[in-house]
Amino acid sequence: MDCPGVSPSERLTALYGQQPDIVRINAKQLFLQTCSRYLDRYRLTPEERYLQLLERCPGILQSVPLKEIASYRMITPTHLSRIRRKQLFG
Repeated sequence: MDCPGVSPSERLTALYGQQPDIVRINAKQLFLQTCSRYLDRYRLTPEERYLQLLERCPGILQSVPLKEIASYRMITPTHLSRIRRKQLFG
């Protein structure tokens, strides 16, 4: 429910006051996501990271520029273009 004049951070702070376990759960989720992304950087190839992103977010190519996707996947835009070309033409 939207409350006029109340920012999202104020609503979140109020929610944390009402349900303190949410802080712990959110912190744990953020930690796990960060660890997973960090490990994937070394465990997976750039191509595997790109394909993983497409599986998780199928519509991302329509809404996010390739330059931003390359940056998020920690590869150069040129390398991303090579990966995409390989996927298209085998």
